[in-house]
Amino acid sequence: MKSWQSSGATLMAIGALFACSSEGGGPSSITIGAELQNGPNGPRAVCVRLPVLLGSQSAATTSVGSAFDMDLLALRHNAHIRFPGARNAEAAGRTLSLGQLSAGYAETVTVSGSDGVEYEVLVHSGCSDTSNDDP
Repeated sequence: MKSWQSSGATLMAIGALFACSSEGGGPSSITIGAELQNGPNGPRAVCVRLPVLLGSQSAATTSVGSAFDMDLLALRHNAHIRFPGARNAEAAGRTLSLGQLSAGYAETVTVSGSDGVEYEVLVHSGCSDTSNDDP
C-alpha cells in the first residue's frame, strides 16, 4: 500500500511541475494608452504596460504641442492618465483599476487645451506598448 501512496505522491509532484509556467505571471500583458483623435498638433499616442513586480511603475509622456501633455503612470493594480497644462486637467484625468483594464476599457475624453482647442483623446486598454510616436 505504501508504494501506491508513494507513486501517487510522485505523480502529483510531476503533474504540478508540468502545470507551472515559465512566464512571470501577473498583469504583464495589460496596457493603457491615450491617442489624440483630432486637433492641429498632429497624431500623438502614448502607451505603457502595467508592471509585474510589486512596487514597480511604468510611465510615459507625450506633448500635444503647447496645449497640454498626456501623462501615463501604470502601477501593478491600476493606472493613471493626466493631462497637465489642459484647462480641464483635473476633470479629464482618469484612474483605472486593473479590473477595468483587463475587461477592456475605452473612453473618449474631451480635453480643453491651453490653446483654446477642444481635443478628443481616446483612452483605452490593449494598446501596443511600442506606439509612443511622439516626434
